[in-house]
Amino acid sequence: MYVEVMRKKIVFIAIIIGIVAGCDWLIGAVTKDAILNVKDVGVNQTNTVQAFFKRKADVLILGPSTANHHYDCRIIEDSLGLTCYNAGRDGQNIIYDAMVLEGFLTRCTPKMVVVDVGPVVLSDEWMPSLAEFNCYKGILAPVDTIIDDILTPIEKVKLHSNVVKYNKTWEWLLNARLSKESSDMNGYRPLYVNHIAKFQSKISNNHFTPYSVCMKYFDSIANTCRTHHIEFIIARSPSMSIDKGDFADSLEMYCKKHLLLFLDWNGDTTYTNHSELFYDVGHLNAKGAEAFTKEFVGKVKDVLNY
Repeated sequence: MYVEVMRKKIVFIAIIIGIVAGCDWLIGAVTKDAILNVKDVGVNQTNTVQAFFKRKADVLILGPSTANHHYDCRIIEDSLGLTCYNAGRDGQNIIYDAMVLEGFLTRCTPKMVVVDVGPVVLSDEWMPSLAEFNCYKGILAPVDTIIDDILTPIEKVKLHSNVVKYNKTWEWLLNARLSKESSDMNGYRPLYVNHIAKFQSKISNNHFTPYSVCMKYFDSIANTCRTHHIEFIIARSPSMSIDKGDFADSLEMYCKKHLLLFLDWNGDTTYTNHSELFYDVGHLNAKGAEAFTKEFVGKVKDVLNY
């Protein structure tokens, strides 16, 4: 009698476990398909899907929000006669850029990679935000490799559950699904304003402390571009927050050591004396981005003979 009761309990528990596992698998399969087929509506998440899994381009723009909002792909394409995709994403560091580049290389080899940088991109400040990309694990091997490298052992265990992996994914997928908008700007997201900005420039003298993991992936991007004969350009686009600390010197020394092209607009009065070109202290508005992209392309042409 006891044995029969235990057998029934074990069978019942096995059925429950099977149902839970089946539901978890179904959630994973459906969500993965939704991610890969989500339309580009010009927001961070759909831009990332395009950058990781879809797009091809001759020029790849990488970096945080300053990249995403400052480099107009249309001007770059018209001026250089090359296709361009802007994969910049708000609040992400150089490790995200490494994911994008590795994903891109599974489909094409860009002729040029531009990384817009600032101190925070190479520090540990934005490391927690990389958790936003856990939902992409299991879709593309090069991206998986980087995600696995930065996950803690406990996080790796948690991600075996699709419910955990995708619990912050369904909202933006639904919003994108219901959106009537679609983006045709190749990742570039201009910041429009309906008023004249009156920002005062701010000077900071912060000490720069590089984060070893970020520097490892910065080196990786440089080495990958060198191996694939890709022109690698490091740039600092204009900002009303003027850095007078030691970051610029550190970056310049790094670029000289690795023979990299460094274009720096930090503190450029062409922009800082004209607050009407800015959306806020840290970002150009659409008018400013147009002016900056034209100047950027001009410098690229002069240096690389495009």
